[in-house]
This record gives sequence, C-alpha cells and structure tokens, in this order.
Amino acid sequence: MAVLLIFQFSIYKAVLLALVCFGASILTFYSGFGLGTILLVVFALWFPIEQAIVMTAIVHFINNLFKLFLTHKNIDKKILLKFGLPSIIGALGGAFLLTRMTDDRSLKLDYELVATDAAAQTNLISSSSKTIAAASWDQKALDPLSIKMPDVPGLATLRLTLKNGQGQVLHRNFVNYVIESKNNPTHKQIISTKPGDFKAQQWSLKQWDVLNGLKENGAGAGFFEYDITIPPDLMTDQIKSSYLVMELSSKPLLDKDRGEEFNNNQDYMLGSKVSPSKNPNAYPMTDDDLHPSTVAIYLNGKKVVTTTLADDPADHLGVLSWHAQLQDKKLREAGTYGYLVKVPLDKTTLADSKRQGLLHLKLESMDGGGLAVYGAQFGRYPIDINLVIEE
Repeated sequence: MAVLLIFQFSIYKAVLLALVCFGASILTFYSGFGLGTILLVVFALWFPIEQAIVMTAIVHFINNLFKLFLTHKNIDKKILLKFGLPSIIGALGGAFLLTRMTDDRSLKLDYELVATDAAAQTNLISSSSKTIAAASWDQKALDPLSIKMPDVPGLATLRLTLKNGQGQVLHRNFVNYVIESKNNPTHKQIISTKPGDFKAQQWSLKQWDVLNGLKENGAGAGFFEYDITIPPDLMTDQIKSSYLVMELSSKPLLDKDRGEEFNNNQDYMLGSKVSPSKNPNAYPMTDDDLHPSTVAIYLNGKKVVTTTLADDPADHLGVLSWHAQLQDKKLREAGTYGYLVKVPLDKTTLADSKRQGLLHLKLESMDGGGLAVYGAQFGRYPIDINLVIEE
C-alpha cells in the first residue's frame, strides 16, 4: 500500500523502496528494533518529513500485523500490557506534537492591481488572494490569474505577495503593463502636448532629444516654450477644476553627451581622463551626488510656480524609459525619470486661454541645472505635458 501510494513517479524507486521495506522488516523481526530508524531516513530522501513519518508508520503497522499473526500464540500478556499501552499513548502524543510542530504547507498569494492614468492619478483597480497547496521542493505551474485592466491609457502594476500559513511574507514580485486606449479617465478631459512640440527653446550648453522626442533635454540655463491648444467648444463654466501636470527632472551635461569635447587635450602618455558617464550606454545613478535645478513655470507670460527638481535620477523606477529601448544592444538614457509637477489653473487663466485659443507655457531653468521633459512613453509616469480638465 505504501509503495503504491508513494512511488507513482518511478518504477525503479518503487522496487528499491519495496526491497528496503522487506529487508528492514526481516531484520527487525529478529532484533526487535531498527525498522523506523532505517525507513525514516530512506523515505526522507525523496519526501517531506511529514510524509516520510506517515509512510514509516504504515509499514510499521503492516509489519506488526504480520508479526502478530506469526507469534500470537506465544505472546506474554503481562509484557504486552506493560509495553503496549504506553506505546499507544506515546504514539498518539507523538502524532499530536507532529501536527503542531510542522509548518502549514498551504501558501497564500495576495495580489493587487494599481494603475496610473494620464491625469497622473494612481488608483487601486482590484485586489484578491488565493490559497495554494504546496509541498517541499514543489515546482508546478499555477492556475492563471484573470484580471481586468482599466480601459484608459496608463501604466498598471500587478503586485504579488506570497505568504506562508502563519502570514509571514516569503516573496514579493511585480509585473508592469503599459495600457493603450483612446478613452479619457471618467469625468476628465485630457489635452496632451508632446515634449518635442515646443515652440521655442534656448540653452547655454546643449539641447537634444531622446528617441525622436520621447524625452527632451536642455543642459545649462535656458527654457522650453509650448503653446497648448484650447478647444473652442470648451465649456469653461461647467469645469470643476483644471491643472497642468508634467514629469520633469534636472539635466546635467554628462560626458557622453559632450561629443569630442571630452576627448580634447588628453595626453594618454600621462594617463587619460576616466568618467563613469563617458560610456554611451551608461547613466550613473546619483544618490550620493545630486544635481538639482531650480525651475520657474510661466503661464501666459506670468510666473506662477518656482520649484526645485532635486536630481536627475535613473534606476528601476524609470519603468517606461526601460520599456522604450529599441532592443539593439544600446541604451538611450534607460531608467531615467523625473518628478511629478502639478500646476493648478484658475478660471481666469483658462478663460483667457480659451479666447486666445491656446495656453502659453514656459519652463525655465534659472540656475543652470538644466531641464528634462518626459513624455508618456518615457520616464516613470504615463503622461505628456497634460492639461487635465475635471468636469
């Protein structure tokens, strides 16, 4: 019974276990002990210890029945009572302790889907959990999860947390999804302007783009100017609120972006200059060496916000920058991202912009820290320069 239950997966192992069980049973018939000592070790080679103990007990039980059949006429009842009753009590106690000391083999998978939309708002879309029956060394495909994505453009993240029966977290993981849709978020109108659609620009050091305008860079002191088209049928009296939202970061001029200027005046006999940002695929992370930039934001020629962009970060948070790479063994500012900048619009500014047919936006780096403007397919957030109108 034990062999048929255990070794469905290998005839060789089934025969081997049967021989071990038979040999150990013959040995203990004469010695009176050793069956459990031998079998538990053998079973534990291939099975979790809980299963190994149960299998050993089954063989023990069958072997004892066989010995009882052979020797029942010669049993000393006094010895049977002295050893048998304590053995039964001990077996029950051991089984009780075994069930309390072993781990709960059931696992719990918690998962939740969060999504950031074109209005730069992040919401919990759905969450649930499922119980998974597991065994030691178990490797198997789980039943697929069925999750409905929101039907608006954005970036969704499926977060997964695996816990044991006691609630202890064993593992965490996540999967990102880029959602493409032509729909706007509920009760919102989005007017998008691409980073590369600037009307004017001027920079003291250099201006350039990444991947045909997915990101626009300006190094040094300077500005970008944009004209955001306002629909003539926009009902300003029915608008609850409106704001501009964009993803911006500072932009130092790295050595890889200097061209041949970096290589000038080098004397290789005296030792060349070494720079972690000279490699065209490199983008050094700057946790210890920050590059801030103070940026002024103007609407229709009026300064409305001055903010400091803390750095020019590049790491795993720049999900969209990684996703946009061309898979040609070259990296183009992969992992770079910026900070969300939100500028509220009052009704007067919006009404004036409607009469003119456009909202004029100027982004100016005042202290020479540079400026990077990210689009919906680059950086951390799935947004262009978006005018969000809440109706």
